[in-house]
Amino acid sequence: MYAAKLDGEGVAMYDVVVGLLEAMIELGIATDRGKDSLSIATQTSREVVKALGSLVISTYVTCPYITKTVTPNLKLGDDGVLLHIDLAKGKQ
Repeated sequence: MYAAKLDGEGVAMYDVVVGLLEAMIELGIATDRGKDSLSIATQTSREVVKALGSLVISTYVTCPYITKTVTPNLKLGDDGVLLHIDLAKGKQ
């Protein structure tokens, strides 16, 4: 979410989308929807307070064998991979 109507925030949101698009192309995945929030800022008597930019991605897949599960504590062993994709390119 970005306060895209404020100076520089729309460009920041665009840059995140481009980075996400490039990562999705590289991974061969797609999404079927999206949502943006353009009013993530408020005006006080002294300043404009804006929320930190954030990106939330939710995914789903088919599950041919519902009896095979992966637990939330990530006991993947040698058969799994945990990816961290740094869309901010080291910037925070």
